[in-house]
Amino acid sequence: VGHAPGSRHGRGRRPRRPPHEECPMPRHHDITVPDLTGRRALVTGASDGVGVHIAERLARAGATVLLPVRNAAKGRAAADRIHEAVPGARLDVRTLDLSSLGSVEALADDLLREGEPLNVLIGNAGLMTPPERKASADGFELQLATNHLGHAALVGRLLPLLREGRAHVTSQVSIAANRNAVHWEDLSWERSYDPFKAYSSSKIAFGLFAME
Repeated sequence: VGHAPGSRHGRGRRPRRPPHEECPMPRHHDITVPDLTGRRALVTGASDGVGVHIAERLARAGATVLLPVRNAAKGRAAADRIHEAVPGARLDVRTLDLSSLGSVEALADDLLREGEPLNVLIGNAGLMTPPERKASADGFELQLATNHLGHAALVGRLLPLLREGRAHVTSQVSIAANRNAVHWEDLSWERSYDPFKAYSSSKIAFGLFAME
């Protein structure tokens, strides 16, 4: 980075972002999506943030979009928002707590029982840097459980529907996956806990899963 005119010793440089701070998302953005009429898409974490925009875009392309959410009220609010933007959108709000393998199993069992193929699955949900270590109902560190294990279990359980639908499966990672490493020696951070390193570890693990 060059110095600004008249500056000395780096004065005038643009301030660097802290390592944990991600670049802001653009206010308006769009992506090219083919006609998805007659297709079914499942998006985790679609009750707010990037997830609701992804769900809206898929609905606009004609897909029936499943919104599995932990908070039912937020799920209904997201569905209302999408319906306002895309009148006639085909949405299906379901219950899912990705940190609970039992909840993942219950949703997958319902979908397998219904037997409708899935054509798109986007693993977007994520939990980031709770200041204190928390454990899931199954005893795993909460970020690992939510960001990686829950998604891996969901894809695995839904594999018959994904294969039948010749599905595209997308795993949303993070720039945090560019730092640190999977904390193999203590995956659940029971001996010590670093919020950002635990987040980074969970996202790297999810990225490795995506490459399988």
